[in-house]
Amino acid sequence: MIAAKPSELHLHQFWEKSKYFSHLMLTQSGKKIEIIRRGSVNTDGGPDFRGIVIRLDDKIIEGDCEIHLNSADWVRHGHHVDSAYNQTCLHISLDHNPASKIILENGCEVEQLIVPQNQVLAFLARREDEIPGQKSKSCALSKQSSFVKIGILQEAGKRRLMQKSQVFSERYAAVSWDQLIYEGICQALGYAKNTQAFGKLAQLVPIDLLFHEMRQARSGAEEEAAAALLFGAAGFLETQLEEQNASPEIKRYVANLNEIWQHVRHVLQIQPMQRAHWQFFRLRPQNFPTRRIAGIAKLIVKFQRYGILERLICDVQSEVLNLREINSGLREFITIEADAFWQFHYDFKERTSQNAAAGFGMLIGKNRADDLVINILFPIIAFYAKEIGDANLGNKLLELFSCYPRLQENTVTRQMLIKILLNKSSKNETRDNARVQQGLIHLSKNLCREEECDRCLSIYAADRNHGSGK
Repeated sequence: MIAAKPSELHLHQFWEKSKYFSHLMLTQSGKKIEIIRRGSVNTDGGPDFRGIVIRLDDKIIEGDCEIHLNSADWVRHGHHVDSAYNQTCLHISLDHNPASKIILENGCEVEQLIVPQNQVLAFLARREDEIPGQKSKSCALSKQSSFVKIGILQEAGKRRLMQKSQVFSERYAAVSWDQLIYEGICQALGYAKNTQAFGKLAQLVPIDLLFHEMRQARSGAEEEAAAALLFGAAGFLETQLEEQNASPEIKRYVANLNEIWQHVRHVLQIQPMQRAHWQFFRLRPQNFPTRRIAGIAKLIVKFQRYGILERLICDVQSEVLNLREINSGLREFITIEADAFWQFHYDFKERTSQNAAAGFGMLIGKNRADDLVINILFPIIAFYAKEIGDANLGNKLLELFSCYPRLQENTVTRQMLIKILLNKSSKNETRDNARVQQGLIHLSKNLCREEECDRCLSIYAADRNHGSGK
């Protein structure tokens, strides 16, 4: 039985699942808004959804979303004086009250969408009509042959790749190719909780500045120069100087970086970030932003000689290595081992365990390297190939994408394999690759949630008409 008035939980479900936000809309201030990504539920303190992406007029914005039944609850709940909400870029509420302005703690105003209450009630009624535990429609794709399923998934994987490329194209209008890739890598290493902080850091310390300071450093000190800039701009060296109980090893490490940082910060006029920008709560120590920054510094050193894009294109276009060897080389290049310090530290604090055999492992491990290749490097290279009109590079990239090993399974891919009955066949190399796996995600997010089965099956016809997905 649907309540006469929706609850805030109902409004959360409406944001996550309804078609209402799939079309171009207008905010309360009259700006055109397109929802590109709805983000993920925030289980910690702060806004309801993290990592949403919107297009506001012609500007792409990534941030957080807060949802209330009444826009006045923003002030009632004290969000206007809470800096944890300063990354909010969209506020959603119902239409039964006049909208109040949404002002952040830093004084910025947030765009609002006012949702018609009758739309939410209709959405809830449709969901109630579905039989619990059963699909409202049987999956049409599950009835197709494995050949057709793979064809559809390959084309869907290509479409997801191109969608990601399009998102990067918006940012390329303002930055260089190397900066675009660098920002993408940094944001991806931030995971959901620190994506925005790493994006801010990458803009505060751009790649050209890093390369310049590394060239100015003495031979063998390039990584130290990069680490000093990144840790200093991130605000970690400032706060660490106040730490009284640090070990001699930590004090030496920080002192070396801080000496470099104090010199360049005044020359470059860099204002460090605040500790409040960074999230540590409920993160595994191996994923702390301090370790990711250390990994970024080491990775950038690898790109110093040729630049990021030139090095990647050279690897992708290798005529000596086969496709699998190129993919393996990309993964190995992005993977970063921890040095002696970071093997036994996750922050600039003492370890609680002194077991020398137990270290914290890689700074950028194999699984994270795979994520970077598939979600950052391949989409940007695909965009680059299209931008310069290099069809050979574009086709080579699709071939690499088609044989890149699949990433770690997640809830979406596992459920989709079951849904389309692809998991019932014996192990098949044609489905054990990243392109097919990305196709599963594309179908789930773009078609399955809306039960648009006809559009799903039409992908196969489009694939055949365009030369088997190339």
